[in-house]
Amino acid sequence: MAPQKAQGVRSQNVIDRISEMGESLRELRTFTLQMDTTTDVIVDNNQKIKTSATKNIYIIGSNHLRLDIDGEFLKRNYYFDGSHFSLYTPGLGYYTTIPFEGTSDELLNHLIAQFNLKLPLEDLFMLGKDQASLDSIESAAYIATVKINDKRCDHVAFRQGKKNWQLWISWGEKPMPCKMVVTSTEEAVQPEYSAVFAWNKLPNQPRSGFTFHPKKQDMKVDLTKEAESLVK
Repeated sequence: MAPQKAQGVRSQNVIDRISEMGESLRELRTFTLQMDTTTDVIVDNNQKIKTSATKNIYIIGSNHLRLDIDGEFLKRNYYFDGSHFSLYTPGLGYYTTIPFEGTSDELLNHLIAQFNLKLPLEDLFMLGKDQASLDSIESAAYIATVKINDKRCDHVAFRQGKKNWQLWISWGEKPMPCKMVVTSTEEAVQPEYSAVFAWNKLPNQPRSGFTFHPKKQDMKVDLTKEAESLVK
């Protein structure tokens, strides 16, 4: 059921919905996720240019991860097969591979700590986990019930620091995010990021697709150089 419409500025019902959704996300073990995203880029005259990208995430168990990004200005493929992490830039033909044994979560932490490289999926799965982050939400309101990709969703909105963000959360015992919009209030033009999610909890994904195999013409580069010159 949908929560009752918030009567105050900060609805506990809405806060609880985030926590429930976050728990559902972290319970997932094998799935694929397609994200259709738009990102506002601010050019010199303060004009907003909206760029688009499709991001496909593939997860098997705790130590197989793949992320493919196909955007107007950014194309990247990330591979992790439990023993090696690879990053590939199609078109340019550059790749980097490092040995790493552990879980996908441990890999994400390692990439941030050692290479300042953050894959664009970690924040989604952290929603509702950090109590301090939940406490810092200044307002939380239920807006309406709508359909996203034929799924009935609660539209909720938040203010937190220098960002306003909105979520569309599916109904059911295992609520999932169907759409997200984040608006930065730091700049006068208020750029936005949006994503529409399509989940598949029963994918047929072979494990061979998580290991990168370079072509003969591809060029291997150092991960530090890759992170500085090609990823950011």
